[in-house]
Amino acid sequence: MNLDPLNQAEDGWQVFRREYPGSRGIVQVSRVGLDPKLTQPVVCFGAQYDWLMGYGEFILLTRDNLMWQVAAASNVWIS
Repeated sequence: MNLDPLNQAEDGWQVFRREYPGSRGIVQVSRVGLDPKLTQPVVCFGAQYDWLMGYGEFILLTRDNLMWQVAAASNVWIS
């Protein structure tokens, strides 16, 4: 993918859509953070679909038997 920063004719999302025509956008997932007892992991999740179309949130997980469940989610940014 050619992302020439001096090319003012196209913005980054135009280049992205040309290079990845079937993609809806970009998803980011952080590394897992853990509490001292290693029982409640937290991750930061975000998705962006255009310059002003996306969101990010922190997700707290808990374990219910053998399955991880979302205990809480907090939106930290939106555009």
